[in-house]
Amino acid sequence: MPTIKDVAIKAGVSVATVSNVINNKSNTSSATEAIVRDAILALGYTLRPPERRPGPRLGKRKVPTTYRIALLAVGIPRVLLNAPVYVALLHGVEAALRERGLTMVLHHAPDMDSLPSDIRQKKIDGLVLFLSNAGAQIDKAGLLRTIPCVRVMGDTLVQPWHDQITYRNDLIGVLAAQYLLARGHLQTAVLGHVESGLWQTRVQAFCDTIKAAGGRVLTLEDNILESVSNDTLVIDQQRLLVLLDRLLACQPRPTGLFLLADVFAPPTYFQLLRKNIHPGKDIEIVSCNNEQRLLNGLTPQPATIDIHAEEIGKKAVEHLLWRIEHPETDLMTILLSPKVVEGASRA
Repeated sequence: MPTIKDVAIKAGVSVATVSNVINNKSNTSSATEAIVRDAILALGYTLRPPERRPGPRLGKRKVPTTYRIALLAVGIPRVLLNAPVYVALLHGVEAALRERGLTMVLHHAPDMDSLPSDIRQKKIDGLVLFLSNAGAQIDKAGLLRTIPCVRVMGDTLVQPWHDQITYRNDLIGVLAAQYLLARGHLQTAVLGHVESGLWQTRVQAFCDTIKAAGGRVLTLEDNILESVSNDTLVIDQQRLLVLLDRLLACQPRPTGLFLLADVFAPPTYFQLLRKNIHPGKDIEIVSCNNEQRLLNGLTPQPATIDIHAEEIGKKAVEHLLWRIEHPETDLMTILLSPKVVEGASRA
């Protein structure tokens, strides 16, 4: 029998949104409501009688009129919190809380041993977690397992103590490959720092899709292409140049290039133009994250893949507030589907 979680996954929304539609609450747009009701019909979902529904019963406990919600970033260099994609995530969290009359407490900790006192003393009702993959695995004391948590972004991890809202990481590579194939590019390349499993998944999906269409992929990998400290992020121009020289020396030369993140686009444009190779004309580029602040100065602007960072932030708040009220319901992972944002290529 289909569950409310099945409906949420099919409609691409949170369980809380499905619940709002079922209960005829007015804070859901008509377009979203139509998508949810279509999913309900397609799955044949039927609402359980009140006495059989999970979650709190009316009159069983007093529901607070407000919650203290914190966004906790652990193991994330501070400089990354200023990256456009993560600023969009923070804006999404803040906007969703503001709509509900709540405010956000932002905490940044280098590791789990440095958690702030209000979290250690459990003065927080719920946490939106922004963790490195390593940070997600080192809560040895189990402190965060005692607080309702929703993790945002990152690769999907099997965790017994938090929900997660992120994007379909494999689909990023598929979309990038399909974008280039649709424009006739069978000779392609992918460039970036691929030490993390997150980006390895993108590369593998890209390569599989290109090769299935009869194309070829030149993989340009350098795990120290970018240098990240707490306050700086630097792309090593010399190492990037080595990778691009490999691309230009390859025969036949790739005519389509997938950059694993938008941060690589400006220096790649710069180095290619120095060699009289014109992006968008001599080589078609697609990147990822939809960080327009990084791409606006590029001519022609490349295509990019939108991972819906701001929407992830909003859905995280929505789901966290639902989780606080439904602590006994099974934990879940909600995946948003990325989409291609067209560029202005002439290739």
